[in-house]
Amino acid sequence: MLTDRETTIALVANAIAVYSMLSERGELPDGSNVYGFVLDAVPAAHRDGMTPDMIDEVFESVTLAHNS
Repeated sequence: MLTDRETTIALVANAIAVYSMLSERGELPDGSNVYGFVLDAVPAAHRDGMTPDMIDEVFESVTLAHNS
């Protein structure tokens, strides 16, 4: 069983992966940014522990995994 924080991190990582995929395809709406995209993608029940620092850390991890 995942903790609430682990669930939030998994949801953020998934949202970032989708954001990156759409960005590579040129399919993001104009004016989109990763923070807004993640906020829209993560269910409200999991946003309480979410911070810009968390999004940045997960983004870095997803980017490193994607580039390896």
